[in-house]
Amino acid sequence: MHTNAQAVDLSAFKNQSLKQNDKECCPKEYIELLETKRYSFNTARTYTALFSRFRNYFKEKSLIEINELDIKKYVIFGSQLTKNNRNLRASIYEKFTRYC
Repeated sequence: MHTNAQAVDLSAFKNQSLKQNDKECCPKEYIELLETKRYSFNTARTYTALFSRFRNYFKEKSLIEINELDIKKYVIFGSQLTKNNRNLRASIYEKFTRYC
């Protein structure tokens, strides 16, 4: 959390938080959490994109139904797609599991 940071307007992300083209977007509650933590616009953009990608991987499940095993499977899937495994793991475990 950035205690000295100024509040950032993330309303653009909130407006996109509805379902678009049969894709799940980032929930408004998660965006509001990013606002309260005063993350920068660029950081919020990255986190919301990662959350949306994560959410769309599990289209058939609600967020509450996603469990730790599902997250591990997603990490394995993601590691097959990207060489930057460390960032992917950090994003999922540190950010998404706190929200779910």
